[in-house]
Amino acid sequence: NGIKNPLQLLGELQQGRSIQIQECSKIVEIKPEDYMTPPTPGRKIAVLGDTCDSRAIASLVANANLLVHESTNYANIEEGEEPETVLQMAVLRGHSTPAMSGTFAKCCAVKLLLLTHFSSRYKGDESKESLAVMDQIVKEAQDHLGHEHVIAARDFMEVPIPIKQHHKGGGKEAGACITPVTSLDAT
Repeated sequence: NGIKNPLQLLGELQQGRSIQIQECSKIVEIKPEDYMTPPTPGRKIAVLGDTCDSRAIASLVANANLLVHESTNYANIEEGEEPETVLQMAVLRGHSTPAMSGTFAKCCAVKLLLLTHFSSRYKGDESKESLAVMDQIVKEAQDHLGHEHVIAARDFMEVPIPIKQHHKGGGKEAGACITPVTSLDAT
């Protein structure tokens, strides 16, 4: 005779419910804990392109394990650049600063922020000067994110993505970005 729909029984086990099947002439109870392993937590990755205000998709990015966010413009104060001027330039061109990327990542409670799409003004080579600029870009994002899990992307870089941790009682809710990401929202 057999079982007409064995996948239905698998679904029951996956839902944590015991099932009964007939084996020869006796009824056998199968308990989920005897055959099912605990679910493996997944990873949530959000990749954003050019953006100066990502609040509309904050709920989709919320609690991501990895957020890839452009960070095109950086105010190099040592070269006399004013942060507000660089911010205005970034927004006018539809880009972000490291501060904007870090603020958005904090709003969304992401675990790791990977900065990309840097201005061509930054060489991106292995020179001491280039590495120092990238360190400053990372630091600015870290200051706004509130933790040190920020990386400046490099060509051919491999980034391990942390496994999502399930916390009892939920965890930090994210996605309610009502605070302006930039100071230019009124314009």
